[in-house]
Formats: sequence, C-alpha cells, structure tokens
Amino acid sequence: MLRRSVTLILLLCRLAAYGGGPLYTGSSIVAIRTPQNIFVGEDSKVVALGRASSNGLTASKIVQVDNLFFASAGLLRDEKGLFNVRETVLKARQAGDSIYETAERFTAMIVPCLTNAVGDVERASPGLFKSSNTWPSVEIIFFGVVHGVPVLCVRYFNLDLSFVPPKVTVGRLDCPGDCATGMTWAFAGNHTEMEKFLDSNPGYLKKNGFVPTINVLIQKEIEAAPDHVGPPIEILMVDKAGARWLQRKPQTPDVRPY
Repeated sequence: MLRRSVTLILLLCRLAAYGGGPLYTGSSIVAIRTPQNIFVGEDSKVVALGRASSNGLTASKIVQVDNLFFASAGLLRDEKGLFNVRETVLKARQAGDSIYETAERFTAMIVPCLTNAVGDVERASPGLFKSSNTWPSVEIIFFGVVHGVPVLCVRYFNLDLSFVPPKVTVGRLDCPGDCATGMTWAFAGNHTEMEKFLDSNPGYLKKNGFVPTINVLIQKEIEAAPDHVGPPIEILMVDKAGARWLQRKPQTPDVRPY
C-alpha cells in the first residue's frame, strides 16, 4: 500500500507534462468499516494537469447515487469528456443492483476507457511513460448499507505501462467477504503518511474515536503533499439508520433520502 501512493504522485507528475487538455485528479480518502457502520473521510483538493494546470480547485469526492455512495482518488476525468469516473458510475448503476454488482459493472466499463485515455496521452506525447512499473490510476470506494449490513467495495485499477496499449489489472477488497473480523481500513490516493502514523500509534482509533482519527490521518497527507492534497476535510458516516455528514463544506449538499 505504501508503494501505491508514492507511484500515484509520480504518475500524476508525468501526466502533468501531457500537452493535451487537463486531466483532473483527486488525492486522499480513508474508509473505516465496522460491523455497525462505515466512516469515509476525504480531502477536497482537485488538481488539473495539463495546459490549464491549476491547483486551486476544491470538490466533494463523496458522491451519492440512491442508496449507494462512492469516493474516488487518482484520475477523475479528462477535459474531452472521454474519461469520467463519476459519469461511469452513474451509467453502471442500475435499479435493483447490489453494491457488488455496481462495482463489477463499473469495473467492466472503466477499464477500456482508462486504457484509451492513457493511450491517447502516450500517442500525444511519445515516450512520456518510460517505466515498466505498474502505476495506480483510479482508486474507488463504493459503500452503503444493505439490509442493515454496512457494505464496502474497493477497486484499485493499476496500469502496467510495459504493454502497448497499457494493461489494466484490478485489485479488490470487499467487506463483508475479505474482512475476517468485520472491521477493515481502506485507503485511496495518498496514504503513506496515514499508514506511518497508524503504525507508530497503535490503538489511536480506540482511544480517540473515528472523527478525530480521520482528521489527523488526512491532515498528515495534507502536510506531506500540499500540492496534491488539501482542506477542507469532509467525513460521512453510514449505518442502518441512514447516512449523515459528520463534517462537510458549507456548499456540500445534504444526503438525499433513500
């Protein structure tokens, strides 16, 4: 996991040299799933890479679609409208879908879009990708409550740039399913400092609670990479009673009834 956030920054730096329209990126999300609830925290910074490069944008990365919520980091969309994580989720979501089904349909839809988008970058700027490393590109956390059970589905899309076109491999974390104790952490985007802090402060969550812990973790990433991660920090909680913001920007809308 430590490797992923470092290589994500390197990939974004390389994409910044791309001469086409901007690619928009977002950077730091943490989720904590327990048998009773899910807490998701996010930074608000969005960076436009390309000719119209800008680091002064802010946006909520947690999005609601009926009773499904999702938050994504890494590449978010391009200016041409050919690659858009949010719009792809909306297309993938179908009435009656489980969270798992939406996650898998999204996976099937986003992989060719991602391959084409990065292929366009490489064709426009030959040699931009010179490493054969596997790079993280899109990281997305789907979550919600189904029949009173908190459900967390995480998908990591990694690009192997030694292939032409780039090969996409998918990492998965599902809970329930992959969490023996019923509790798990999930990170998207920058999270190196989060993991360092947790390793150095065992029991911090139990002593301090969910909201303070999430604030401290994301603040660590803001301090470490202010060009990619920035305030304000937002936190959403879901449980069998519904979903509610515990911390948000004034312009962030209320959760819609579902």
